[in-house]
Amino acid sequence: MMRTRSAVFVALLSLSAAFAQDAAPAKDTAKPDEKPQPAAEAPHFVAADVHVSTPDDPPFTQFGHLAGDRFTMLSATLPQIMGLAYDYKSRFVTGGPVWVEMDRYDIIAKTPPDTSQANLHLMLRALLKERFALVEHEGLAPLPAHQLQVKGDLKLKQSTSDAPGSCTFKSPEHGGPPMPSPTITFDCENETMAKFADFVQAMGAGYIQAPVVDATGLKGGYDFEFRFTPQQGQAFAGGNGVSLFDALDKLGLKMPLGTSPRPALIIDSVNETPTPNPPDTAKLMPKPPEEHGHH
Repeated sequence: MMRTRSAVFVALLSLSAAFAQDAAPAKDTAKPDEKPQPAAEAPHFVAADVHVSTPDDPPFTQFGHLAGDRFTMLSATLPQIMGLAYDYKSRFVTGGPVWVEMDRYDIIAKTPPDTSQANLHLMLRALLKERFALVEHEGLAPLPAHQLQVKGDLKLKQSTSDAPGSCTFKSPEHGGPPMPSPTITFDCENETMAKFADFVQAMGAGYIQAPVVDATGLKGGYDFEFRFTPQQGQAFAGGNGVSLFDALDKLGLKMPLGTSPRPALIIDSVNETPTPNPPDTAKLMPKPPEEHGHH
């Protein structure tokens, strides 16, 4: 999200106005043949071959790889390319026509010497705008999410502690030799439901398919015990395992999969067919020596 800088901007305007009133007019010292320097351009690839991928069954995606001065990304959908270009590792790219999730593209590009990862991202952004006419914006979109909600009789105790909220791991329970029970327990003290939703997401590998958001409407912190069997331990627990959902149920909570407004990169418009490669692409970007056939 962009943070407003209105107050700073107003202060700078006031300072500039006061300075302009007090200062004497400046003399024009520019030489007649001097021209204004253009603003620095965004980084660009030296050359880029962009084309629709050859159909594969199944498609194999080679995510962005930079080796020397050669960047390669093969059989990638537009959201995958955008995910790298805009550094959207854990957030979503959404919107646009249906084809954006199905059409795949190959990008093979030459970078200037010593290109940084940050500049590589900027080069990809420029390429998307120039070759696909991409228009996008950051915002909130209804995306898949597990919604932590109250279910029936709530078994949480309102906390009276002033300690920072936390869920502390307790030693694994021992069911006798030769190995401990895979069921684990946490003592949660003064834990808010917003923080607990993050905790459940971190612990829920194998049980959940999307981020967890707090939709309980509960305020303040709570004291409770949370006991469950991680997904990878269910095979060892047998009938004694406690799934993540059962553990929540015992607290009077549930976690259905639905949608929730979440930060996303939203496609406003984009072209399905990229513009043709410039005529000098092959000349500017000859194949590296290792790609030539050996005789």
